Amino acid sequence: MSPKLHHRELTDIQKGEIIALSHYYKDTEIENELNIPQTTVESFLKWFREWSSAENYSQSGRPRKTSIISDQYLTRAALKETKLPL
Repeated sequence: MSPKLHHRELTDIQKGEIIALSHYYKDTEIENELNIPQTTVESFLKWFREWSSAENYSQSGRPRKTSIISDQYLTRAALKETKLPL
């Protein structure tokens, strides 16, 4: 089982750039220009067009207690050293 990737929220500047560029460029061109994944650009523009809002809403769920790197280390250690207690 692979650990979930950590997704960062777009900054207000990035959102403004996406909105401004969306009038002139396709999503793939915006992705290349701003170095933001195309799915993120598409999702944000869909949200913006539907709700006319670029505001971030609070995320549900509990904050992480361990980092992704720590999770990977623990997984490797558990798979390598099968005799050690978890």
